[in-house]
Amino acid sequence: MVLRFLTLLLLFSLPLWTTAQQKEVPINSQTIFKDVDGNIIPFSTFLEWTSGTGYKIMPSFDADDNLIEVFLLEAAIAPPTTDPSQFTSTPELVNRVPPDFEVTDINGKRYVSEDLKGKIIVLKFWFAACKPCIDEMPQLNTVVEKYKNNSNIIFLAPSLDKKSRIQSFLQKHPFLYNIIPQGQTIANNYNVLGYPTHVVINRTGRVEAVFQGVNRRIDERLIDAIERGLVREDIPDRPIPSQEEVEISPASIIKNEAGERVPFEQFVELMRQHEYELLNATDEEGNEYVLMKKILVQRQ
Repeated sequence: MVLRFLTLLLLFSLPLWTTAQQKEVPINSQTIFKDVDGNIIPFSTFLEWTSGTGYKIMPSFDADDNLIEVFLLEAAIAPPTTDPSQFTSTPELVNRVPPDFEVTDINGKRYVSEDLKGKIIVLKFWFAACKPCIDEMPQLNTVVEKYKNNSNIIFLAPSLDKKSRIQSFLQKHPFLYNIIPQGQTIANNYNVLGYPTHVVINRTGRVEAVFQGVNRRIDERLIDAIERGLVREDIPDRPIPSQEEVEISPASIIKNEAGERVPFEQFVELMRQHEYELLNATDEEGNEYVLMKKILVQRQ
């Protein structure tokens, strides 16, 4: 089964509801994974069985609260889709009319997609234990500030968390979007398979762009999509390109910029540094592989 890297990010910041409190579990390739019968399973098998929604896992800790092992109690199922013929992943929504929604933010304000026609809608799907979701929030706040006087642009952030969890989170991490608690329904309807995921809906009511996973230039990409969406008057003949979607599995050929092959488990650990972007590439013989490209970040 093919896994997208954005799904891997979700696993490494996985919120596990094992008690009344949410607990962030540091899962990586060195963690011991077991099936429901207690048999040890490979890391790649764990990733495959947790690709999608509906899986159940149970962590085991020692007396010092250190993670010992993770039990996979129930494998993932395919994400629900009301009409499978329309789209099977969020990026396929580009240039299409997205599912309708009716949501309420943490301040009690209600948003109905039918009432927002003619406006730009910017959606960010996230949850509080997702580190990549948190890392990009300062950039997202600058985008909100840029358009704060434009009533035709609506920023909504459906979260998997409850209202109380979000309110506690915001005390340490300011986030200027209109935040939607318990947004699992809209996430399922949009086939969100990994976090963060961004969707920009233009003024014609169709999806202008979709961005998934870690992106150091997410503010620039969102602004570009918003500006295109503001002037959109007709439907283009072909989808507007959004962030390149790169598919990854344990069997993928992955190389660095020096042309050296990167083992899958090393790739997973390197991607946790959030310093690489992935590109589909082809060598001189026509063989396809995934290129890990270092992102150059200007430091202030």
